[in-house]
Amino acid sequence: MEKADDQQDNSMKVILLGNSGVGKTNLINTSVGQTFQIDSSVTTSGSFSHKDIKIGDETYGLNLWDTAGQEKYESITKIFLKKSEIVIFVYDITDAKSFKDLEKWISLCEEVIDNDHVCGIVGNKEDLYSIEQVKAETARNYAKSKKMQFKLVSAKDNPAGFIYFLTELVMEHKGLSKPEKRETIGLSKENHKATKNNQKCSC
Repeated sequence: MEKADDQQDNSMKVILLGNSGVGKTNLINTSVGQTFQIDSSVTTSGSFSHKDIKIGDETYGLNLWDTAGQEKYESITKIFLKKSEIVIFVYDITDAKSFKDLEKWISLCEEVIDNDHVCGIVGNKEDLYSIEQVKAETARNYAKSKKMQFKLVSAKDNPAGFIYFLTELVMEHKGLSKPEKRETIGLSKENHKATKNNQKCSC
């Protein structure tokens, strides 16, 4: 029974929110070993994939939820959003509107989630930096204002970057390191003990 309880404690619901076309589906799929799809179909409901992440001697089972980015599916997204422990807001660095609309997605999160959770912001399609419409510094400052971690990633060229970010958010949720030390790319070199209430996201 004790082992089952430990496994349950190490299971987390992770949900990705953002406009249609920002790459949420590819971020999830490539992080679990699937092939990047240039023309992936538009998500119209919600689905999840399982990803195990090992931190130290512990293994955390993440249920990664993909959601629809279109407004007409908002009521369904709200249902999937409930009881999420990690929320990742995704925008496309080549699409300024997807970044502007993060405010809408954050408001949705504030409206629905009332349990303990952490949030992060991901700028996807880093491989297309030559045509970016959102500067990294602008996004980083926005994330800081929301007390969220931030990372640029590429589902196409560097799935490991998103996995690292997932790991950092798990560490924050479990109080394994200080959020203020992990605003930059990559894993922190040390595991610092901290309570989860030190720094809360604004959703």
